[in-house]
Amino acid sequence: MKQGRVWLVAMALMVAAGGALAADRPSAADAAAPTVTDRVESAVVGAVEATREGIHTGARAAVLGAEHGARAAGHGIERGAQAVGRFVERMGQKIREIAS
Repeated sequence: MKQGRVWLVAMALMVAAGGALAADRPSAADAAAPTVTDRVESAVVGAVEATREGIHTGARAAVLGAEHGARAAGHGIERGAQAVGRFVERMGQKIREIAS
């Protein structure tokens, strides 16, 4: 799982860096424009932030899924216990009927 995340981050960084390098270079007349290095840095930071947010979202979804599963299991156990209780109560009534 960790190896997959490392691969995902590496791919995101390569795509972001490639996109930034492929962008037009600033002209000499516009010295205030961001350089290729600035674009690469910005793209890498953006990719890391997006990856971090994706991991956070995935972890949150996993926790919510586990909570939902636990609630569903608890509900199933409760219904099963109620069914057993009703069965035992009916058996007790039948035993009392037979005994009387």
